[in-house]
Amino acid sequence: MDYSEDELKDMAREIAQNGLPDEVVDELRSSGWNDEEIKALEEYIKENTDSITGSFSMSAFLQALSDSFIFTGWKYAKYETWAVEREFWPASPSQAPSGTLTSNPLVSTSSIRSAIINQNPNSLVYAVRSTKSDVVDTIYSASIYYSNGGIGFSMVTIDSRGKTVRRYSWENALKAYRTLGELYTIAVAIEKGNSNPELWGLARQKYDELEEYMKVRLVSTSFTPNPSPPRPRPMPTPLHLSTPEPLTSTSSQEPVFRINAVRVVRASHDANPIKYHVAIDYTVSGGQVVVYNVTFNTGSEEQAVTPGILDPGSGTIESGNLTTSVGVLDGSLKVKVSGIVTITYRPVTGPGGENVVIKSTSSVESVSEPATLDYGDETTSIRVIKLEYTGTFDLISQLDPEKVKVKVMPSKDVAEVGDSITFRLRIENGNTLPVRGYYTLYAQVPDGSGKRTVRLGGGKLTLGANKETEVTVSTVPYPEPGRYEYFAVFSYAGFQAEDRGSVLVQREDDPGKVYIEGVEVDPDLPKEYETVNFTVTLGNTYPTAEDLKIALYIDGRVVDQKSVEILANSENKVVLRWYSAEKGDHHYYIEVNRTLGDINLGKVDTYSGNITAFDGDFGVSFTVWPRTLDGGGRVWFTLKLRVYHSKYDFKDNSNDPLPDILMSTSPTVTYHIKIVDQNGIVIKNFNYDIPDKAGVYTLWISGPILYRTGNYTFKLVVDDFIYNEEGKPLGLGTEEQREAKVEVTPPTTKKAFMGCDNMKLSAEKGNLVLDMKCEVYFTNPTDVEWNITRIDIDPSRILATERTKDVTIGIPAETIITRKVAPGGVGEF
Repeated sequence: MDYSEDELKDMAREIAQNGLPDEVVDELRSSGWNDEEIKALEEYIKENTDSITGSFSMSAFLQALSDSFIFTGWKYAKYETWAVEREFWPASPSQAPSGTLTSNPLVSTSSIRSAIINQNPNSLVYAVRSTKSDVVDTIYSASIYYSNGGIGFSMVTIDSRGKTVRRYSWENALKAYRTLGELYTIAVAIEKGNSNPELWGLARQKYDELEEYMKVRLVSTSFTPNPSPPRPRPMPTPLHLSTPEPLTSTSSQEPVFRINAVRVVRASHDANPIKYHVAIDYTVSGGQVVVYNVTFNTGSEEQAVTPGILDPGSGTIESGNLTTSVGVLDGSLKVKVSGIVTITYRPVTGPGGENVVIKSTSSVESVSEPATLDYGDETTSIRVIKLEYTGTFDLISQLDPEKVKVKVMPSKDVAEVGDSITFRLRIENGNTLPVRGYYTLYAQVPDGSGKRTVRLGGGKLTLGANKETEVTVSTVPYPEPGRYEYFAVFSYAGFQAEDRGSVLVQREDDPGKVYIEGVEVDPDLPKEYETVNFTVTLGNTYPTAEDLKIALYIDGRVVDQKSVEILANSENKVVLRWYSAEKGDHHYYIEVNRTLGDINLGKVDTYSGNITAFDGDFGVSFTVWPRTLDGGGRVWFTLKLRVYHSKYDFKDNSNDPLPDILMSTSPTVTYHIKIVDQNGIVIKNFNYDIPDKAGVYTLWISGPILYRTGNYTFKLVVDDFIYNEEGKPLGLGTEEQREAKVEVTPPTTKKAFMGCDNMKLSAEKGNLVLDMKCEVYFTNPTDVEWNITRIDIDPSRILATERTKDVTIGIPAETIITRKVAPGGVGEF
């Protein structure tokens, strides 16, 4: 919409005389303007009418306004970066050390790259925001701050061999932070509806800058051998068995090491010898204890384990497999085993008896030297506990442990806050002999804002051959939301049958949800037989952790699925894989379901898209945007190329002139790109050089302006042939063809409005005639010029009464004031 200087002055004089048009006033009021502000605007126009000089282009103004918002956002990114620097950097920071340039091990930008390549505005906003948050966390936790916006950080890796410390220098951390702020402004502008196709190119430019700023330098690497002592295997609660008197240390100021039970558990159903292991259930309270060693002596063999540092809480220390020969005692079919357990330990306390916390990764040797920790003799005295154990095993060879099962059956798997859940046990014996044993059920229950594990009940049970029974154990109220676990055990003849699970307690009006935040496909142009990774980012706004099952479908077939847990109010990334991609075009579909054990609680979110696998030297995708044009306009083509392997991987052959040509060229591949329409007319025809083995490369290509309504088909032809001087291909290369379609629909007018004068009364042939003249204004919402040839009005839309004899509508051709309406312009008749 363009206005000359005279037109602008006429409009200003009209406003000065009659005020702003009613529709403009309504629009201003709907945008929050009050009457005083509107009046002030009218006065300003009136006072400055004679100051108008030059013409005005609305399209150029809107473009400049849109660009100004982006550049203003960039200024805010600069101010925000300045504030971060003032917050963390000292007045005189040191220079960053030198090192080997490498990729950033803490922050990845792959999700941003994927969003730009796929031109997904929502994914781009999320990816930039998430990456910026990671950069902030890294800056906040930096170990040192260097000049020019650099930081230093370390990464520690601990494995069975020891500890590896890598020191890094990130020279451009602040520049990366600022660039992310600028990129976020572009992403939000696109998401909010700015359709300027150049913004995606600007986003790609900023991403390229960001990639350079994200690189770090590896300054040094050090390794310290630090074998970790074996830790006891934790249990949710100690299992019930005969429990000796508690043995505790005598000082109330010291950490307490309590032995709750010593159990003998048969490890297999072997007849001779019998294999078993000894389990010691313990509780540590009031601090840490160091257990130097635990020996298990059967009289014929001895084993020792080194638990190391035990933190406060309950757990189990187990021996390895012990054996005993079968013997018949008093003619019974039972065998008795016994032995002595010796535990050597000491509490961890300071010189004054206060608790001292030692990192659990420390080895036993590092805390056994009193001189090193400056402990007195009184506080470092070694404690020794000796216990005897006994156990009896049935020697019934026909007894199959796999046929004895216990199952917990809560009355509700999903309950509302305030509900009570009744727990029952179903115990089955599929053997031909009866079994006698003891069942116990433990469960988590609410405890203030947390949870605690309690023993709900237990008892003796004799179950006949091929019988099953159900036992009601307890009913538990659940006043707080959350996921609560349960655990049951049935001990018999030296064996144990177990079952565990959980119940979900939630509020009826819980506003939470589980959803897919984004999906990153890598590679998005796979080669045939290549593995494709689908990285799915899941979000959970529920106040409780959620169990999920996520599945990947390719063309309706499940190719991968996983069960995962996502914590309350958090995010989680899950990688699904499509192994050995098949050549051709495919549709992928990702589905997420909430689960509770084996129960499917229903589908919560889905995500889908298309992917193509190729078998040539390179892969190509071709799309057109927009796919539908209202009344016409310009289209844009997006071309993605992925080079699978080098064209220069060949063996020299003196009889073949082709290698000489290749050897004389630079390490780039020239792609011959041609786009034609459905009539065979060439739209674009050019060559493009891409570095060899460049990976995925994206081209945004300006297309033609389409005027006529209908369907258009564009064909892309890409090849990487090498041509001789005569322009003929030498035969080495690949050609790929793709099609893209776009539809141009009939134009629609928008924001049309009409003004009419007063009716004029006259007499004609004995009838009263009312004449009224109206002026209609309408806008051209497209970016192509309209040529107005005819205007039709539907008479049925004109109000007539029972006394109306006739309605005559006249739109003479000469009343069409505006014959041509510019893109975005206003027409009048």
